[in-house]
Amino acid sequence: MQRRFWVLLPLLCYFLPAAAAAAAPTPAQIRAWCNDADPDLRIRGCSLLIQSGKEPARVLAGALFNRGNAYEAKRQYDLAIQDFDSAIKRNPKDAAAFYSRGSTYFAKGQTDSAIQDFDSAIKLDPNDALAFNNRGEAYREKGQQDRAIQDFDKAITLKPNYADAFNNRGAAYLAKRQAERAIQDFDSAIKLKPNYADAFSNRGGAYLVKDQADLAIKDFDEAIRLNPRDAVALYYRSLAKRNTGDANGIAQDLAAAKAIDPDIANEVPHQGFTR
Repeated sequence: MQRRFWVLLPLLCYFLPAAAAAAAPTPAQIRAWCNDADPDLRIRGCSLLIQSGKEPARVLAGALFNRGNAYEAKRQYDLAIQDFDSAIKRNPKDAAAFYSRGSTYFAKGQTDSAIQDFDSAIKLDPNDALAFNNRGEAYREKGQQDRAIQDFDKAITLKPNYADAFNNRGAAYLAKRQAERAIQDFDSAIKLKPNYADAFSNRGGAYLVKDQADLAIKDFDEAIRLNPRDAVALYYRSLAKRNTGDANGIAQDLAAAKAIDPDIANEVPHQGFTR
């Protein structure tokens, strides 16, 4: 199934001391920009704050952390990692910085480095459900499904309403060919988040493994309604329709999936699915 997005930590709101002299932009504007949701504005504000050279190490670490998250959002992963490196040097006990650097390593495909950072984040904050969930995703990416499930179990224990962790654990069970167990987790994810397109798509895949094409199509229909550009759901729905004799539907879904992702047929797993 498709890789899930990672949930970013909220921006930390650091209250910084005002500069001694008035300037344009004002210190208040710089602080606001450094915490702004817009990545470009955040980079601008945090860069001005970092370049001032007047802030204590902990405040500087916060600005580096915020700018790193902005670079990560813009997929400028190397710049993000540089900022997280600097933030960690200034505040080695900042679990959030390890977490964010781990997420960035994962986005770059450096799974082992991601796991090391999630290990550090968890050591610093053993009750961080997000870090357990993301480390589980990294283990799942490495094909270590049992180890991934242990982390998803812990994430769910810490945060029982964590829809993403249920969805990710379901994907790990599905990779182990335990489709019925996977469906239970996808059911839980959908109950917690009724508009969860990824969970519908994943549950459709589990029904496809069980050769229940009608139920699979129903879930893919809902996934596509919620996210019309879900190439994976469109592609798998074309596979499910092979059991229904809907030749036009097969062709339409396959064409739509390839229009979104021309290489979709080579990117998704097929073993166990109806062909």
